Amino acid sequence: MKNKIVTYLCFLITMVFGMVLTSYSPMLPSISKTFSLTLSQSGFIFTANFIGFVTFILVGGILADRIGKKTVLVIATAGFAVSLILFPFSNSFIIACLMMVLIGGFGGIIETVTNAVISDLNPEKASFYVNLTQVFFGIGAVIGPIIAGIVVGIGIKWQVYYFVIGLVS
Repeated sequence: MKNKIVTYLCFLITMVFGMVLTSYSPMLPSISKTFSLTLSQSGFIFTANFIGFVTFILVGGILADRIGKKTVLVIATAGFAVSLILFPFSNSFIIACLMMVLIGGFGGIIETVTNAVISDLNPEKASFYVNLTQVFFGIGAVIGPIIAGIVVGIGIKWQVYYFVIGLVS
């Protein structure tokens, strides 16, 4: 039973990561306005996110082998949540990009280590559960911009969205 609960939590963590990764698009005009950026300047938010994604994955894999996958996943999830909560409080674009590096980095660790944890927890159907994890990522990736679009459409500030999704994480 414990393995199933951890498996379902991994699905939810992956879904939230998918939501965050795709909700930047509808939020970008509001984020750009906050920092007085041109559209081309604001595009660096995506770049910062993926700089973190790529670099943290390498470190996350090394740490997962040394201190354990579950421990690294817990640390990455906590780092992801804290980064999301702090992102709305960025008082400069440089700080916002630094938060994006952290969000992308911890998200990258979540994406990769979650698959390994799920595979370990469900060895009898490892491929099925790893694929199911990606389905949850896809669900998050679909609903993220829908929710973000609704939030922007009804006039809620982008900062509230990221703060709340950080708390959910």
